[in-house]
Amino acid sequence: MKCYTSETTVGSASFETLGAGGDDGGALRLNERGCATCLIEVECTSGALADFRVQVQPHPSAGWHTWLSGTDWDSLDKHSMLKASSTGPHEVDSGGTASAFAWFRTGGAHAIRFQAKGSGGDATLAVRGRFSDE
Repeated sequence: MKCYTSETTVGSASFETLGAGGDDGGALRLNERGCATCLIEVECTSGALADFRVQVQPHPSAGWHTWLSGTDWDSLDKHSMLKASSTGPHEVDSGGTASAFAWFRTGGAHAIRFQAKGSGGDATLAVRGRFSDE
C-alpha cells in the first residue's frame, strides 16, 4: 500500500492533473497485471467541483484516456467500481467531503491519474487515500 496526497487549486476552464508537480507527473504507476485498488477521499475547501475523473495510460509512451468521470461515479457496476458514499467525488461543494472506494481492472494499463475541474471558478481540493497495485 502506498499513500497518496494532493492538495491543489483547479480552475474551471479545463481539467487539471492532481499532483502534476511531482516527479511522476501525478501518475500512479501500476504493476504488470494492470490492476489497482484505490480508496480516496476528496475534500473541497473552497469553490465547488464540476467533475473529478480517473484516467488510464495503456503504455509509458501512450496518451491518457478517461476511465471514470461525471455520472460514472453514480453507478456501482461501471468499470468494476464500488462507491462508499452517496455523494461522488465529481459533485463535492465547498466544505464537503466525498469518499469513493474503487477497484480498477485496467487490462495491463501502465498508470492511472486523477484530474479535477472547478465549477464556475477555482476550487481548492485535497485528495487523500491509499493505493495498492498488488
